[in-house]
Amino acid sequence: MARPLLYRKAMKEKSTIPEYRKKPEQTAPLCEFSQQPFDDCYCRNVNGQTVPYVVKFCMGEYMECSIYPRQIHQKTDRSPANKAAV
Repeated sequence: MARPLLYRKAMKEKSTIPEYRKKPEQTAPLCEFSQQPFDDCYCRNVNGQTVPYVVKFCMGEYMECSIYPRQIHQKTDRSPANKAAV
């Protein structure tokens, strides 16, 4: 026996999450070097031992990474403005 149309509509509406109950998507900021990592970056060779570091430093807290300041320093040393000043 088929359910009444009103019942089917109510069940369909129940199965969806109301807009006010949906959680906003949260994305962690990525390290600017994650797309082209350096040899000593954690995301260069991801394995079971480096995954916690990749999650912590490459995705979110990259300013606290011990590698990040060195790479920023090297990046500014190689910039065209610094080469012209030398």
